Amino acid sequence: MKLNNGLAKSRIYIGRGEVYLIEGLELDIEFDYLSLEDRTKAILELEDYIQSHDIQPVKIEDGYAEVEEDKLFYVVDAGVIGYATGFEVGESQSKNQ
Repeated sequence: MKLNNGLAKSRIYIGRGEVYLIEGLELDIEFDYLSLEDRTKAILELEDYIQSHDIQPVKIEDGYAEVEEDKLFYVVDAGVIGYATGFEVGESQSKNQ
């Protein structure tokens, strides 16, 4: 599915926990490649951004969301930041946490 702005939408599993969809931010580096210290710092900075911009978590009934491929995600329970195209919080992984 394509949107009017040319961005494709994907239906991905992101879990039933607290999930934020972030507009207007980009990752400088792939989150998976950061050290634990840098990951923690990035999460704290993102949480400050979320709070200062009054961004509310999305409610997801079945754990799946249809989102634009370049949308930035933050899954609080998993401590994961990423884009829809590379998002890999699988159903079994989320249920195990």
